[in-house]
Amino acid sequence: METIALCNAACSFCPYATLERKGTRMSDALVEKIIDDLTGIPHRRSFLRDLSTEEVKAYLARFKGVGSKMIACVLLFGMGRPAFPVDTHVFRVTRRLGLLNGRFTPEKAQEFLESRILPGDRYALHVQLVQHGRQVCKAQRPLCASCVLARVCAHVRK
Repeated sequence: METIALCNAACSFCPYATLERKGTRMSDALVEKIIDDLTGIPHRRSFLRDLSTEEVKAYLARFKGVGSKMIACVLLFGMGRPAFPVDTHVFRVTRRLGLLNGRFTPEKAQEFLESRILPGDRYALHVQLVQHGRQVCKAQRPLCASCVLARVCAHVRK
């Protein structure tokens, strides 16, 4: 249960332990609701692991404040299942590279990208895109001159 309760805060499964965290914790009310909902279920620590991926998505989506990115993070980092969370960095980098056009929302981008990225590549690609977005392809002043992706980047070609 700790995995879900701390998602987007200081998760034990988070691959960004050495990077500055900008996320916020789930509200105490949401954590309590999830814990209360699981109280009557035997072996609650393994409850979500016993569900199919679609059942996990449906279960977590019932809670106010839990969106597609958080669900994908729980699946990918907490459960080791193939998912592709699209946070602000992944969204920005993939748009600048020209993989997404202006019609995509982060939620639609997640669906689109997840359907095109091999399950075995999703974890590493997500982590690499986040790191690239934080270190090189920054929101305000991207470091295009030192970017290894510059020759294939639509943003640089503009």
